[in-house]
Amino acid sequence: MSTKTLNTLEQLIENYNIQGTLKDFTQCVNGHINDTYHVKLENGITEEYIFQRINEYVFKDPIKVMDNIKEIVL
Repeated sequence: MSTKTLNTLEQLIENYNIQGTLKDFTQCVNGHINDTYHVKLENGITEEYIFQRINEYVFKDPIKVMDNIKEIVL
């Protein structure tokens, strides 16, 4: 378990105000562009999330990528 990855995931959990304590994470290695993690949090129950870091070398403007995703979802 990488300390840098652990610290980054804990910071994300805090920044997005997700409730729970990080119990486990696994990197999903079948992707080719972004870094993807399966994360388990404990808050009385176990909740599972997928966190993904956008590769800024491939996607030069990640804000626009996220704006596009919001448009599709809405």
